[in-house]
Amino acid sequence: MASDSESDGTATDAPTTTEGTDGGTATTGTPTTTEAPVGCNTLTVDPPEATIVIDNGVHAPVQLNALCDGQPVTATWSADASYIASIDEKGLVEAGGQYGGQLVVEALHGNKTAEATVSVFLKLDLVPPEITEADKSILDGATQPDTAILSYPYDGTVFPKGLQPAELMWHGSTPGDKYLVRYSGQFVDAKFYTLAEPPSRHTISKAQWVQISESSSGLPLYLDVHRMPAGQQAAYVLADDTWTIASQPLIGSVYYWANSLGRVLRINPGADAPEDFLLAGGQDGCSTCHSASADGTRLIIGGDITPSTWDLVNNTPVFSTTSVGVPVRNWAMSAISPDGTVVIENGEMNLRARRAASRACGTRPPAPS
Repeated sequence: MASDSESDGTATDAPTTTEGTDGGTATTGTPTTTEAPVGCNTLTVDPPEATIVIDNGVHAPVQLNALCDGQPVTATWSADASYIASIDEKGLVEAGGQYGGQLVVEALHGNKTAEATVSVFLKLDLVPPEITEADKSILDGATQPDTAILSYPYDGTVFPKGLQPAELMWHGSTPGDKYLVRYSGQFVDAKFYTLAEPPSRHTISKAQWVQISESSSGLPLYLDVHRMPAGQQAAYVLADDTWTIASQPLIGSVYYWANSLGRVLRINPGADAPEDFLLAGGQDGCSTCHSASADGTRLIIGGDITPSTWDLVNNTPVFSTTSVGVPVRNWAMSAISPDGTVVIENGEMNLRARRAASRACGTRPPAPS
């Protein structure tokens, strides 16, 4: 199989056969059925580099040809990253239509191989009826900084693959403003023209985010947000940030306290909604301050419900500090061993918890005297 590096189209020798210990032959790679023609010294692929542009779903294939010393020959074709594009038996490369990226193609003829690189570039351009061509031109040309400020996500954020799309949030906008939200990188350029009334938010669809993030796997992704204030014929740069899309997904679960519910919830990366697992286990009280074991088997709770240790595998309570005469809140924000068998209490937090053991969930305890 071809490597991930770019190729200049120059041939390399394919694996050859060697004598086996039993007198037979053993192959050390993909077997071939024909030898290179007499006088064929160099196998190349023409062109050695090619680009396919997917423009809002429309794209044309690219024809590759195998040449021996400059003369056309038949070849066996293969490629990596088949989710980006595929190649048929005649050397025709067809993009999948969903993702940008780079494809390394290999041609095999006789005992010679050669490689070519095909770059697939994804372009998206979504324009609602409220945005005119004149608006687009003004938004595209913004260069001066805006007074409005992007609040979230942060510049420099690293996004694992497989997450839900981030909701962009900014402040300082006015009603009727028009926007360009652009995600761009080595293999993608996605432009979303939109309106976003204060408090301004913008989220692309999950399918669009998958296209953009998969096309930027392991690479920088640039976020640009331009704003054209209502009633003006000028646009400004609200955000000019650089993110990174990790090459792998995030594994495990995220546990967090949902203030509106007063309970700890769990969400798996990429899930559409969190899981109210404590409620499913019969606990609807305030669970607040918590610690999860690294192996994902135990949750230590320092809230206002009776259980102090929760079995996350079976979703059942395991232990309560009240059974040994210790307030549950003594285990608020405690340290926990990776397997969840050892808990270390925080002395200062214990003092506060004891003094506020009967307080309403979510209110700040008085400072110790």
